[in-house]
Amino acid sequence: MSRKRSPKTSDKSTLPTLTVVTPSLNQGQFLEEAIRSVLDQAYPYLEYVVMDGGSTDGSTDIIRKYEKHLTYWTSSRDEGQSDALMKGFSRGTGEWLAWLNADDSYLPGAFVAFADAASRAGKDTALLFGAGEVLDDQQQRRKFWPHPAHFDRAALLYGLDYIMQPATFFRRSALDSVGPLRRDYHYCMDYDLWLRLSAQFEVEVIDHPIAVSREHETTKTSLGGFRRWIEIQSMIASHAQVHLTPGLIDYLVQTLYPLTKNDSAHISPVVRRCLMLLLQENAAVARSFCSSGDWFPDGTASRGKIDDRVKEVLETHRSFFDEFEDLKRAFARAEADGLARLKTVEKLEKQLKESDVDRNARLEAVNKLEKQLQESEADRDARLNAINQLTSQLAESERDRAARLDVMQDLQRRLEESDADRAARLQIMNQLGQQIQDLSAELQKVSAELAETRKYDVRTFPVAEWYFRRRKKS
Repeated sequence: MSRKRSPKTSDKSTLPTLTVVTPSLNQGQFLEEAIRSVLDQAYPYLEYVVMDGGSTDGSTDIIRKYEKHLTYWTSSRDEGQSDALMKGFSRGTGEWLAWLNADDSYLPGAFVAFADAASRAGKDTALLFGAGEVLDDQQQRRKFWPHPAHFDRAALLYGLDYIMQPATFFRRSALDSVGPLRRDYHYCMDYDLWLRLSAQFEVEVIDHPIAVSREHETTKTSLGGFRRWIEIQSMIASHAQVHLTPGLIDYLVQTLYPLTKNDSAHISPVVRRCLMLLLQENAAVARSFCSSGDWFPDGTASRGKIDDRVKEVLETHRSFFDEFEDLKRAFARAEADGLARLKTVEKLEKQLKESDVDRNARLEAVNKLEKQLQESEADRDARLNAINQLTSQLAESERDRAARLDVMQDLQRRLEESDADRAARLQIMNQLGQQIQDLSAELQKVSAELAETRKYDVRTFPVAEWYFRRRKKS
């Protein structure tokens, strides 16, 4: 997701154009304060870019709230802070560049002070930086610089990084000249940039507090540990051409000492005492940078004095330096072993995921078979019920069949009896028919005789009467 707004420009203005980039990733609890601190500067020639790395904590809702005031914004994955910053710088056209992390903020009047310093800076000036404040977890503020800021490249190279990143502004042309931020640096890309810029260009101080840097447990500085020190050591070695400097010793002891306190049950107090003595002895070198010995340069040291003190430290800690390469190699081996174990863990995690997928597939198959078995059991019960019902119907049919057979046998017997009776009746009827025939023949004969007798005198009638009487008796 991205939005772009045309920058404000004016050919008549003597104020320098400024592109500010805020990289952020899941810093929603601080992001709005950072955005407002930029916009509240009311700088007329500002290009403001927000590069969110794909946050999931509601940061995009905050960004959309101020969308109309932004030159460009996006919320998508990137390759780290340096990558996000360089992409953000490319979205603007400002003569000067700056970046403000989402958990930091600008102080009132910061851009006015910048514009004043930039208008007075020479063409060879590439980096401007000012003082600022540090805000801790208890919401307590303290000054970052114990005295007015001062730039000394030797103090930056051999000592500590005394430049507070959110209080810096640098020319776009100078960045093009020395090259982009190192994308392979995770902790010290800003420190490296100050050294590269100061090697070719002038650096000037802004006499005004510029920004507030927030310290909390989730910052990269707090979480970096020994890995952060290794990165800083490699970066300093590439610039100073030595493997160890007083500043690196201080960084190392400051990294190790908290670890001895956290594991005090296994670390001898003598070890912690030796580390503190080394820290105190090394701190004496800081007086070559400033009179108070706090590693913040104040202009009291000459270049020759710093070089002499560095050589003195190198000689004093020669045995320590000799063992440094072994320590670095041991760490490299441990890191390689850690990477190998990490790959093994990733492989096992992959196998576990595949096993889970296969297990889920088997469970699904088992559930399917169980469902089919349940359906088969239900169908089996239905079939058994049907069989029982058919058996019952068959038994009833058998009983009905037996009854029908009994009826049929009775009917057959009765039919046989009826046939016999019929034969007897036929015989009787035949006999009766024969008798009727005989009677009919005799009647015809009598009729003939009677007809014959009519021819005679009635005096012969008694003879006929006599005949019928005799016939009746027979």
